[in-house]
Amino acid sequence: MMQKIVIFGKGGIGKSTIASNLAATYALQGLRVLLVGCDPKHDTTVSLTEGRPIQTAVDLPGFMDLRATRDQFVAKGRLGVDCVESGGPEPGIGCAGRGISRTIEILENCGLMKEGTYDVMLFDVLGDVVCGGFAAPLRMGFAEKVCIVASEELMALYAANNIARAILNYSSNDIGLCGVIANLKDPAAPEAAKAGGAAHMDARGTMQRFAGMIGTQVLDFLPRDLAVREAEFQRKTIVEFAPKAPFALRMRSLAAKILKIDPAKVHVPDPLGDEEFHDLSRTGFRGTRARRVVVAAPPSGAMDLAAAADAARRQADPRRRSQLPRADVPDEQLEKAMEAWVKAAPDKGQWKDGPHAMQWGDPVQWRNFFADRETARNYDQHVYLDAPIVGIAHEDLECHYATPFFNDGFMTYHNFKWVQRRERDDRFGEGCIGLTTDIQDADVVHGGSKKLKEALDLALKSSEGKAAILVTTTCVPTVIGDDAVGIIEQYRKKTKLPILFSSPASGQELNLLEFFFKQVRETPEFKAVKPEERSLNLIGFPPGFGRDELTSLLGRTGIQVQSMILPRFSVKEIRDFGKAALNLFYPDPSLRAIYKKLFEGMEIRTLTPVAPFGLENTRRWLCEVGKHFGAEELALRAWDDAARGVSEEWDRARERVAGRKVAFVADAEHVRRLADPSGASGIPIVSFLKEMGLGVDYLVFLEGKEPELPKTDGRHSARWFRTPGELDRLLREGDFDAVYSEYFFDQRLTRAGKPQFSAADMEMGIHGALRSLERLGNICHWKFYGRRGPGRAAVPPAKGRARRKA
Repeated sequence: MMQKIVIFGKGGIGKSTIASNLAATYALQGLRVLLVGCDPKHDTTVSLTEGRPIQTAVDLPGFMDLRATRDQFVAKGRLGVDCVESGGPEPGIGCAGRGISRTIEILENCGLMKEGTYDVMLFDVLGDVVCGGFAAPLRMGFAEKVCIVASEELMALYAANNIARAILNYSSNDIGLCGVIANLKDPAAPEAAKAGGAAHMDARGTMQRFAGMIGTQVLDFLPRDLAVREAEFQRKTIVEFAPKAPFALRMRSLAAKILKIDPAKVHVPDPLGDEEFHDLSRTGFRGTRARRVVVAAPPSGAMDLAAAADAARRQADPRRRSQLPRADVPDEQLEKAMEAWVKAAPDKGQWKDGPHAMQWGDPVQWRNFFADRETARNYDQHVYLDAPIVGIAHEDLECHYATPFFNDGFMTYHNFKWVQRRERDDRFGEGCIGLTTDIQDADVVHGGSKKLKEALDLALKSSEGKAAILVTTTCVPTVIGDDAVGIIEQYRKKTKLPILFSSPASGQELNLLEFFFKQVRETPEFKAVKPEERSLNLIGFPPGFGRDELTSLLGRTGIQVQSMILPRFSVKEIRDFGKAALNLFYPDPSLRAIYKKLFEGMEIRTLTPVAPFGLENTRRWLCEVGKHFGAEELALRAWDDAARGVSEEWDRARERVAGRKVAFVADAEHVRRLADPSGASGIPIVSFLKEMGLGVDYLVFLEGKEPELPKTDGRHSARWFRTPGELDRLLREGDFDAVYSEYFFDQRLTRAGKPQFSAADMEMGIHGALRSLERLGNICHWKFYGRRGPGRAAVPPAKGRARRKA
């Protein structure tokens, strides 16, 4: 059985000397040995390679794509020991930890980690910091036995305590802490202690007490031996150079002891807290500590959420169906009853809390049909400058695609309300250039500054006629310590063009709109502009056919649109902003913070009417704006003229959806938001659907007591569910024709035989209302999933797989 041993310890503590001597000892016993140096200094193996530094893994041509072969990076050392060095970056740049973890991936990819390849594998790992990369042998489940090298010095023991924390974190990977190897620094320490020296000279006792406190043992005390220094200068191991020296004898004893230890029988370490460590160290770790119950960490990637999700899946067993109550009530009675229930329900704010990454592992995801966190994360991507700029993204491609741009016609995972799939909306304005540094593993190890400089050089060559250069850095260059700010300062001296910097990962995010808006507002030209009567700025209204129609209706009312700012904006529109007598806001809560930051305190009057979705809301919107300018009659006449042109088509489209129903799956929070659009997307979606003539069902997740609702027939209804199985039944057996979901191609619905719709299917304006109605009609009449049958329409057959007959 292959032995996998990891030697940890702070820099300069002697772990490389011990690791190489252990490797030599095992090789002299006839064992097949692999020695892996996991230290940027790459000096673990020099005593076995005649002092010659060997090729490091991070410098291999195949480091990036894991295509390195065994012959490329495994060097044969003396005594038949196979030697590997991970290597690392130059001091002060890059991330050596990533180099170590990548090296282990290469070892595995080459088959060197397979059982039977070696008898003993030794990893020599720097342990001062114990970041994720340096803990790779523990994190990736390769280590079985861990030994910590320490001396009686305070900082060596402090590092040992930190390493014990790392072992505790990964103890569920079948890792065992064999003990502490005491490499004593003070040659007089043992003798001084025997002679009754001071407490701080009691090196052996101090180390034994420390080891006992963290739940382990001292494996051996290695003496100071001048033969070790002589062997190092000869680039040999001590067990070869002076096999009878005290240190060599101890090494042979230590090697045998480590092989005999069963990692499954050693205790999980119980490391000291920082304050506890410093308090106890003052007394040489004498006394006792408050014992804690030590629980091994869960397996890598395991979370309480996994158990919750598993419980949810068990609840989905169709054999656990229950009779669910149904309440069919008239429209007004239902809304009043639901309003009373929502007010009584606690506002947990669950959709607002937690990191965005938790969305997909959320234990309530099975009942969530609103992409709140994704919407919040991605909303800023459609707020951008319509001007020729050079954008440099200092990032890795994985980060780039974590937040892809969805307005360019590509398929999206979500039905964002601002994405009009019927229209193409380019990310950048005309003349814009986008560059990426495309950071890869080698750049993580060696630093990405060189690539950033190359991108800036290219940006300067392409900067003619551009408004600015924008450099955005993401998490990876921030973590590996690239000095983007310093580099940008160097390049600002080379050009008069503004070079802007934004780093959301480090809390230095730049809002381009805010930057240019403040710049323009401070100019004398902007301050001298006088507002024109019957003119306004449209702020926050999404671009497209709907906004064009609203602009046309305002023109018929005699109202001129000066600027349209947000989501797009241009320097010209900012300059024309001051010409308007009114700021007309789109009621989107996602934009409230931007509204406040940019426009609060300005002398221009403001108005925020209902969002113009549907015929009636468009009329209300236009009349309210007209009334503000004393042109309400003109506004009403303009609306009448436009509505008259679609009245026949509207009536025909309503007849087509007569008797059709749609459904929302929601909890109390989302029912609350549907009833009050100002707290959600700003779109009065329920009233819009009812104006179309569609019935509305609510499938509501119920916590606590079931509310009392009137038991009379009506076009709209509410049904309750508590488990995945109950929700699945409601979706399959419901008499509604489509279900609202903000997740693209929602398989929960296709399995139930139901098509889906979302706010992205809604358009502003009169003609937009008609297009929305016709679109909803087509969706409600779409019976493909229903014909395929529940459970059969989720995923198309893979290529080459035999198709079943329908």
